[in-house]
Amino acid sequence: WKGYNFEDAILISEKIVKDDIYTSIHIEEFEVTARDTKLGPEEITRDIPNAGEEALRNLDHLGVVRIGAEVKPSDILV
Repeated sequence: WKGYNFEDAILISEKIVKDDIYTSIHIEEFEVTARDTKLGPEEITRDIPNAGEEALRNLDHLGVVRIGAEVKPSDILV
């Protein structure tokens, strides 16, 4: 047997869930640097060639991912 059963469960009351007792927030800070290249300085922009609107959905007007956006692997962040 390779599945789960009642012995693998965790029971949590609805009140604990509503009161956010087990909620945690994880914050990481990242820094992006635009460098000088052989073709000129890098530019942080929302205008990315060959990227459709769906690929850019989480970017703000500056081209950086919006706060609170739900991103997935391979999403564009900057």
